[in-house]
Amino acid sequence: MNTFRASLLALSLAGAPMLAGCGGSDGPALGLVTGVVTNAGVPVKNSLVEFYPQKGRPSMARTNDQGKYDLQFNENDKGAMVGLHEIRVTPGSMVATQAGTDAAPAPPLPKPKKGEDVVKMPGTFEVKSGDNVHDIELSKIK
Repeated sequence: MNTFRASLLALSLAGAPMLAGCGGSDGPALGLVTGVVTNAGVPVKNSLVEFYPQKGRPSMARTNDQGKYDLQFNENDKGAMVGLHEIRVTPGSMVATQAGTDAAPAPPLPKPKKGEDVVKMPGTFEVKSGDNVHDIELSKIK
């Protein structure tokens, strides 16, 4: 099981019910959220991007080699719940990667270097119905 699926499973077992649908009657209204994570203008690959609503299930994604992310609400649905979200970004250097196949264990997280933040908090973002684009520049976060 890859790290993303394991995280979603852990969240669902922690009391957050599995909700389906993109705004359907079985689940909350969702908006699609994409963007690019950069640091001083350079794409940051393999970062974990998490959007936490005020109430409900968070959405998450991992950035690709170009720093792009596409939030996933659960295993079947893309997006994030409509509403205000706190954002957390764990830079790529701090994210454990899954090597090889799904059966391979993830290596442990490296220890942060002196002065390096494990998690960046780039503020909040209002997710709306439809398509949302939110680019994150880590060098501007204090």
